[in-house]
This record gives sequence, C-alpha cells and structure tokens, in this order.
Amino acid sequence: MLAFIDASVILAALGSKSGGSSQVLKLVRKRKIDGVTSQAVVEEVFRNANKIKITESEVSRLISSSSLKVIPAPISEEVEKYLSVTVEKDAHVVASAIKSKANIIITLDKKHLLSKGIKGIDVVSPGEFLQKL
Repeated sequence: MLAFIDASVILAALGSKSGGSSQVLKLVRKRKIDGVTSQAVVEEVFRNANKIKITESEVSRLISSSSLKVIPAPISEEVEKYLSVTVEKDAHVVASAIKSKANIIITLDKKHLLSKGIKGIDVVSPGEFLQKL
C-alpha cells in the first residue's frame, strides 16, 4: 500500500508525538507502510510550521528522518484536472496522490478532499487509517 501524506498530518505529527498523525509517520519511518508526499506539501508544511511554534529545522529533521518519498510538485496542468473535484487549495494534493499512484490519501482535511470525482483513492484520517490496519 502506498499512502499519500498530506501537510495536515505532517504538521499534526510535529505538534504531538503521540497522536495518530505521529503514529502514521512512525509506520512510514519503520517501513511498515510506504509513504509519499510532494514538494508542494513540504513547502506548505514549512509555510505553516511557525503557526504551531515549530522551527524550520524541526520540519527538516522530521521530513529527512521519516522515510517519506518526496515527489516533485505537480505542474499547473496536472492540478487543473482536479479543480472540479476538490477545492482549489487542495487540488495539488489530489494531483500528486494520483501521479504517485497512491492507494490512499491520509489527511486531517477530509472535508475538502472527499469527492465522488476522485476514483481509486480512499481519503481517510490518520485515526481511520490506523483502525483499518
């Protein structure tokens, strides 16, 4: 299984070492599941880390130690394909998940990513994902 990890999960893991998001990233680090994210998601984490009093070095350390594969950010044409199935700010997540061939998107922002137009990818919270294991 290949899981696409959204920025909300990475930020939550940085904020709490014991929550579901942290547990998901531990599974990726231990190679119990394959995790992927995009450069656009990593940049989103860097932009928002200071809101939860997390330093750039903490973000860098988590990303580098997590075993997450980071794929290039999708190009605008790839993102545009998914504007009809999700909100604009999250279209890059769908585009990247599909491009990476992920089976699942793990996010804390499900309300924007749930859509009947996204076929072949489940969208779940960290807690839901952990319950399914």
